[in-house]
Amino acid sequence: DLAIRIGRTAHPDLVARRIGSVRLITCASPAYLARHGVPAHPQALAGHACFAYAYAQEANLWTFQRAGEALCEVRFEAGISANNGGVLAELAAAGLGITRAPSFILQPLVAQGRLQAILTDWDGPELPIYAMYPSRKHLSARVRCFVDFMQDWLSRHMP
Repeated sequence: DLAIRIGRTAHPDLVARRIGSVRLITCASPAYLARHGVPAHPQALAGHACFAYAYAQEANLWTFQRAGEALCEVRFEAGISANNGGVLAELAAAGLGITRAPSFILQPLVAQGRLQAILTDWDGPELPIYAMYPSRKHLSARVRCFVDFMQDWLSRHMP
């Protein structure tokens, strides 16, 4: 009946209703950072083991922005690539490298002390969150109600 999608919409035949947004954050385990150092600038990531999210538009390119500065793009050779942000988060928590994922994936591991956010003065991109469904015609009340609920929930929990 519907799908929730983060990032660009991929299917032109579906209705995409924006219901929120999420920021990407960059993290590594405290043990990894103790061994390899904490990158002070995004360009320093080139010397680190960075993980690529396979479904990203450009999996091996991360962009950063800091107030008053030009956009900073970092290309890297991914040691590990996966299509699951949770897997990449767990690999980072195990001390194998640096990951970048939506805050709702990484923040719980940061709160547990398993990951540490890095480059926090550099903003990661904000990604839109969409509810996608086949048509506005004959949209069921259950789908409409769920989409409205998700938009409200996201506005309160991920402002």
